[in-house]
Amino acid sequence: MANYQRSEARAWVRKNLRGYFAVLYTPFLPDGEIDEAGLRRNIIKTMGLPGVHGLSVHSIHQEFWTLTSAERKHIVEIVIETVNGKIPIVVGCSDTSARNVLDYARHAEQAGADLVMVWPPFYGPRTPEGVLDFYASIATQMDIGMVAYSTTLSELGYYLSPEQVEKMLHLENFCAVQNTTLDLPSYAAMLERVGDQICVTTSLEE
Repeated sequence: MANYQRSEARAWVRKNLRGYFAVLYTPFLPDGEIDEAGLRRNIIKTMGLPGVHGLSVHSIHQEFWTLTSAERKHIVEIVIETVNGKIPIVVGCSDTSARNVLDYARHAEQAGADLVMVWPPFYGPRTPEGVLDFYASIATQMDIGMVAYSTTLSELGYYLSPEQVEKMLHLENFCAVQNTTLDLPSYAAMLERVGDQICVTTSLEE
């Protein structure tokens, strides 16, 4: 379970998150099964890298869309067990189904994750109103802090604008936004729009 109440998520993030959050990769064996020993070695090595103060699970680089639900959950359990509370863990719970997102989020919380990250729906017709309803329906049904994902990367195909992010601020456990636009002015625009209320992070090392 998270170490805070849902109303305390934003304060917890500002106090506890700093430095780099490294994205993990999923190693596989020749038969297609997850290489659990390799994953544990990767986790330990990644935690020891300079500046790493957290881990991100099930983002783009871990190819979560290629995994079964059971595999996704098992990887989360391996990561949390291996880290053993040493640094914070953000678990990606993205899916085109809101029910699946909730299932992954509740599992992550029960397993001991610190936060969950949720992409906007990444397939099918999407409207700004529909995406906001998607986030609201998820956030109001879970207690763990939620990070939204705003990107111009073609893999997602939907950009969560600063204006849309601002409209989500009434969700009390919405505590951060990952701005992966690879563009400093876009990051600055997001920071200016919502940075006084939630944390804004970026993958730009600059």
